[in-house]
Amino acid sequence: MFHLQDYNDAGFVQTPNWIGRTRYPLMDSWAEIPIPRHHQIMVSFQEVDIGGSEECRHDKISLYSEGHLNSSLIHEICTTHKPPVSLYNVSKLYIHFKSVTFYPGTGFRLSFSFHALSALPQQLRDGRWNCSVPHWPDFRLHFPCNLVSDCVGGEDEVDCPYTSHVCGPGFQSANGTCLQFVKTDRNISWKAASEICKSRGMLLMAAQTPTEWAATLDLLRYRPFERSFYGLVLSPPSLPYMYSQGFTGLDGIFIHFLPVDFYYGISGCFGIRFRPKDILDIFLPLCDINMASLLICKFAVSGDDTLPQMPVSLTANCASQIISDAIIFGTALMA
Repeated sequence: MFHLQDYNDAGFVQTPNWIGRTRYPLMDSWAEIPIPRHHQIMVSFQEVDIGGSEECRHDKISLYSEGHLNSSLIHEICTTHKPPVSLYNVSKLYIHFKSVTFYPGTGFRLSFSFHALSALPQQLRDGRWNCSVPHWPDFRLHFPCNLVSDCVGGEDEVDCPYTSHVCGPGFQSANGTCLQFVKTDRNISWKAASEICKSRGMLLMAAQTPTEWAATLDLLRYRPFERSFYGLVLSPPSLPYMYSQGFTGLDGIFIHFLPVDFYYGISGCFGIRFRPKDILDIFLPLCDINMASLLICKFAVSGDDTLPQMPVSLTANCASQIISDAIIFGTALMA
């Protein structure tokens, strides 16, 4: 059974004993949320870790309006990819979770809030929200610190622990290097991720010091369960023989500090995934196969304390064109 908690103007729905570690049981449960008259409901997912698949053949979360029929289906979540914050104009919202796998995850937690028609949160065309309004505290709960500014003015990132006065909102300072988290609206390839960072005047992150690596892990703790591309490549043949079996960053600098214990030689590209209890997974994606939607870019802060202009975050409307261009350029450059 679900756990449903309603505090009149907000609440949450979660799988049994959800704390981010306990596995959920086999279940087929519904939750009903009635929306007050002259109000809309705002919905976000704090966490999604289910044993699903891209084809929706296993565990899935379904959101319905008014009834339980397929014609009333609003959204379906079948993977650990969290959907964006959404505002629905319905009289009732139904949440259905069906678990059929014997290899479950730790479940999910859905947060919701009710908003009067006279004070609705406003989403702009680029996908970000207008948070410079008096009723911002009413929907602040949907925008936790996640390294991406979902508000036009960056209000959701101002008080986050990783925000640095040196690098600016949405960045973390790591021994003179500023890191930026980028989340695309769909899976992309390692090559495309590299080109996205280049288009921002940055490089796909690869730690060159223990300090940078610790900062990278701090970033990933805010987005557990998600795969992130990592900017390691095999050393080019032009380097001396003593470096031929090693790795370099995308700036061509040999990586003396390497947080990789083994390498099978399957691919020349790298990815990492951080899980609870500080468990780190290394995966080796084919460089031109779409496998993840998370990447970390970095740039060095200039010595005169002049900060680079903060790149504009990818949004749902513009990401497709940038990604398409990146794939074309990436193919040409990496061929």
